[in-house]
Amino acid sequence: MLREDHSEHWVEGKFTLYSKDRPQSVIRGVLRDVTESFLQEKRISHMAMHDALTNLPNRVLLEERMEQAISQAQRTGLKIAILFIDLDNFKQVNDVHGHKAGDQFLVAISKVLQANLRNSDTLARWGGDEFVVLLQGIHQIDETYDIAAKLLHVIQKGVLVEHVDTLVTLSIGLATFPDDADTGDNLLIQADKALFFAKSQGRNNIKTSAQMRDNDNPPKSIGTRSRN
Repeated sequence: MLREDHSEHWVEGKFTLYSKDRPQSVIRGVLRDVTESFLQEKRISHMAMHDALTNLPNRVLLEERMEQAISQAQRTGLKIAILFIDLDNFKQVNDVHGHKAGDQFLVAISKVLQANLRNSDTLARWGGDEFVVLLQGIHQIDETYDIAAKLLHVIQKGVLVEHVDTLVTLSIGLATFPDDADTGDNLLIQADKALFFAKSQGRNNIKTSAQMRDNDNPPKSIGTRSRN
């Protein structure tokens, strides 16, 4: 329902139909305002699916969208891709400017990344200084590399936080479905391995899952390694 000020008003109704011994049916009911409880449930649902700091989708929502994207890709024959992104030397930002500034920097970075993606893409915070991008509707693998390169270059220009121009770089691992993996979990693992390979090759670069596989010493998978 809408109030007079055109704001939304959520109600719960209970109605009873009276028709016995009456020439016309009569409906009587009671309406109860449930706006606050409805909005509270909506807030809780949002919090369960989004990162508290950046308000980006979290792992749960990312994985849900990824499974939907894979199903769609199987129907259409198009590809999807995962960009696994790590901020190089982010620890130095915390050490020099403090953790509060570090949090502000992560928020600023997320906004810059989001502004340089397509509307159909999903940017999620994986945790710490790591982000994941889900790219859908990909025709050629080169498209994914071009998007990754765009993100790499825009961050190289610096990010302004509290009037301080902070310079960082990105390392990006790239994997595509169905070329590099046949499930969502494996796609994330392959992109994560490619990211670790990118960091081992000097950081501030992009490495694909195919390039990683050509390496003689494939890196470890998610959760079995450490980064700086």
